[in-house]
This record gives sequence, structure tokens and C-alpha cells, in this order.
Amino acid sequence: MPALVDVSPTLGALELGVLISFLLFGVTTTQLYVYYTRFPDDDWKLKLLVAFVWACEATHSACVAHTLYLYTILNYGNPKSLIQALPFTFDTAVLFASIITAFVQGFFAYRIYILGKRRLVVPAIFWAISTFRLIACLGIFGTGVRMASLITYEAQFGWLMNTVWAIGAANDIGITVSLVYLLYTQRNEIHSKTVPLVDKLIVWTLETGMMTSAWALLTLIFFAAMGHNFVWLAIYIIGARVFSNSLLASLNGRSSLRAMEAPTSRIHTIPTTTTGSPNTKNTQISIGLELQQTHTSLKST
Repeated sequence: MPALVDVSPTLGALELGVLISFLLFGVTTTQLYVYYTRFPDDDWKLKLLVAFVWACEATHSACVAHTLYLYTILNYGNPKSLIQALPFTFDTAVLFASIITAFVQGFFAYRIYILGKRRLVVPAIFWAISTFRLIACLGIFGTGVRMASLITYEAQFGWLMNTVWAIGAANDIGITVSLVYLLYTQRNEIHSKTVPLVDKLIVWTLETGMMTSAWALLTLIFFAAMGHNFVWLAIYIIGARVFSNSLLASLNGRSSLRAMEAPTSRIHTIPTTTTGSPNTKNTQISIGLELQQTHTSLKST
């Protein structure tokens, strides 16, 4: 093969990113099975959200697989293809990755809405940022399908890609900080027996929120430092799996919470609100989404 491009940080990085993304897609599918078998009573809207995110992941996986096939099989021995326009299927994968991100961020923003006793201002800000990011990604998709080469596109619209990743990371950090703050505030108002449950929720929130925001920052950093190769593309491909797995992990984690609960308690969902008076030592915590018409709660007396 002519030494026109270095295939290690280009084709090699892309191949590693696709393989890792398929590994994580297997994890997503396993989590999907666990969710539907362990939580059959969840509200249909929540089940539909999970199914929709998985369907987007499956489509995303098919698109990146075709991209890899195009480079390694159909264009085998043609390194010039690596510096030309990205395949249409990869542009489509970018579109579905942005949809996954928007819906997962919207899910966690809804938790803030519930935890904040249905105050709309803060979650509305996060929903607006997610919507703006999705619109910007639609712009990337629309302009990307018409680009002559990746290098030309980066020169003209690199600022847009940097903006998308920057606001995405900022939104993830804002959502995480808000959730942790609300959980910590309610931690001080509940019965001592339920504090370990809230502490575990805080740890989970930090883990999932920081993981998604760190991934967006990594993509931004590698794009800025190594935009001439495919390392940032590999990281970006994996990012969609990080978001979907954070959603399913937060839902399936309710099994661990059930194992921690008191014998007379019941847990059904994740977000946390408090009612009742601390003075009566009869504090009730609802851990979950109020998408459900009937949801159980954790009670301690």
C-alpha cells in the first residue's frame, strides 16, 4: 500500500473504535434484557424510551460497521479514501449518536424536575441545551453529507463540532452537579436508615455524569489536537454507547437498591424526593421517575 497516509492512527484507530463500540453494544443489549425481565411493571413510556434508545444504538452500530467495511474491504489498497469525504453511513451514525445523547440527557434532566419538586427553570435550561445540541448535530449531518473531503469540512465547520462537544460536556456536568446537589439536600432531611440509599444514588450520579461529560471532553481534546487523523472519530463512536449504558445502568441499578432497603420498604424507581415531617420520623422517599402512574416508595419509620 502506498505510504500516502499513516493507516495506524487513521484506519487502525477507526477499527479499534468500531470493535470497542460493538463490545459495548453487547453490554447495552444485555442490560436491555435485564431491564425488561426485572422491571416488567415500569410505565410504558419508560419502556418505550429504553426500546427507542436501543434501536438508535442498533442503527448506529450498523452504520459504523458499514463505514469500516467500506474502508477495509471495498477500498482495500486505496489509502486516498481515508482523506476523502466520510461515507454517508458515518454521517448517519453521527445523527443517531446525537439523538441518543439528547434523549439520555433529557431523561436525567427529568430527574432534576422531579427532585426539584417540579420546579421547571433548571431542567428547562438543560432541555434547551440538549435541543440546541441536537439541532447543531443536524446541521453537522446536513453539511457533512455534501462535503468534498474531511479535511475541508474540518477547516470550514470545525468550530461547529467543537461547539457541540463543549456544550454537551457542559450540559452533562450541569446535570450531574444539579442531581448531586438535590440528592445531598434531601439526604439531610431523611431518616438515618435511608441515608445509605441516598449516598449510593449520589455515587451513581457522579459516576454516570462524569463518565459522559469526560467522553465529550476527550473527543473535543483529540479533535483539537489530532484532527488530521481518526483517533477522535474512534472516541466519538464509543461515546454513543457510554450514554445508552449510563441510562440502562441507572435503571437496572434499582435491583441493588432493593437489596439495601429495609424489610418493610419497597423501591421502584430512581429519582428521589421527600415528603413528610422529619419530626415525626416518618419520612417517605420516592426513588424514581414519575412517568409512572403508580409507583412504589421507600418508607422508613
